[in-house]
Amino acid sequence: MFAYILMYAIAAIAIWNKKNKVAGLTILFTLFIFSFLRGESVGTDTTNAMQISTILTRSEVDFDITNFSTYEISTNLVYRIIKSGRSPRLIIEFYSIVTFLFLYLACRRFKINLSILMFGILISGFYIYSYNIARQYTAISVCLYALSFIFDKSWKKSLLFFPWMIFAISIHTSSLFFLPLYLVRYLNPNKITISAIIIGSLIFGTLGDDYIRLFFMEILANDELLSYSNAYSDMITDYSSHSFMGMLFKYLTIALYIYAIIILYKSSSKYTMLLTIAVGILCFTYTLPEVLYRTVHGFDVIAAMLLCYYFTISKEKYTFWAYAILFTYKFFVHGINDPYVFAI
Repeated sequence: MFAYILMYAIAAIAIWNKKNKVAGLTILFTLFIFSFLRGESVGTDTTNAMQISTILTRSEVDFDITNFSTYEISTNLVYRIIKSGRSPRLIIEFYSIVTFLFLYLACRRFKINLSILMFGILISGFYIYSYNIARQYTAISVCLYALSFIFDKSWKKSLLFFPWMIFAISIHTSSLFFLPLYLVRYLNPNKITISAIIIGSLIFGTLGDDYIRLFFMEILANDELLSYSNAYSDMITDYSSHSFMGMLFKYLTIALYIYAIIILYKSSSKYTMLLTIAVGILCFTYTLPEVLYRTVHGFDVIAAMLLCYYFTISKEKYTFWAYAILFTYKFFVHGINDPYVFAI
C-alpha cells in the first residue's frame, strides 16, 4: 500500500506544479527511474519476463527467434540479445525506455501539459499497469505517438502513423485494434455522429453484452492466445466488475468522458472525434469482465490522455477533481477485483 500512497503523493506534486515545466520533467524522469530499476519481482509481467530471461541465459536452452507464436518480433529480438550474453534485466529496461520515451513524445505532439499528463498516468492507473501488463502498455505508448500523426495537415506526414504502428504491433498484437483509427483523420465531428456513436454503443453494450463477451472469448480462443485463455479461464466468467459500485464507476466515468467530448466539440478541437471513438469502444465493452476488458485497454488510455489535453486547455476545476476522485475510487476500491491492479 505504501507504493500507492507514494504514487498519489507524486501525482499531487505534479498537479500543484502544473505550470512548472521542470517539475513535469523531474516527475517523468523519477517515474522512469523507478520503472527502469524496479525489483525483479515487482509486477506480474516483470516476474514472468525475468523468469524467461534467466532461463535463456542457460547454455543448454535453445531459443528460436522465428517462433513468433510465443512473442512478437521485437520482444523476440530482445530475448535473442539476452541469449547472446546480455543481462536478463534487458527486457525490463527495454519496456521502461520505450514506454516513457514514447509517452513523452506523444505528450509533445499532442501539446499536453507534462505535469497534468504525469498526474493522469498515475491516477488513471497507466503507471501501475505498465508494471503488470508491461508489454501491452509499452506498445500502447508507441500507439499514442503514432496517433499524433493522423492529425497532421500534410497527408504525407500523416502516413508516419503506419511505420510507428508496425513497431507497436511488433511489441504487442493488441495494437492492431488501433489501425482503423487512421480513418478518424477523414471524419468531421457533428452532433448527430457523436450522439449516434455514444448512444448506440451504450445500448448495444448493455443489451448485447453476452454476444460481446462471446466475441472476445473467440479472439482468445485463437491458437496464439490459447495459453492466455486457459491461464485466465476462471476470470473470464468473473462478474465482479458487474457489482453495483463497479458499474457505478463505469457509468460515472463515461459521463465524464461525454462531458469532455461536448466541451471539445464546442471548442472545435481536432481531437473530438478521436475521443468520441475511444469512448464509444469503452461504452461498447464496459460490461466485459476485467480480463477480457484488457483487450481494449488502449482505448481507455486514449480517453485518459485526451482528458489530460482537455484539462490543459480548460479552466474547469470541478471536472478535474471529479476525474481525480473517480479514478482514485477505481484503483483503491474497484481495483481490488482487477487481477492486474495491486500486483506490485
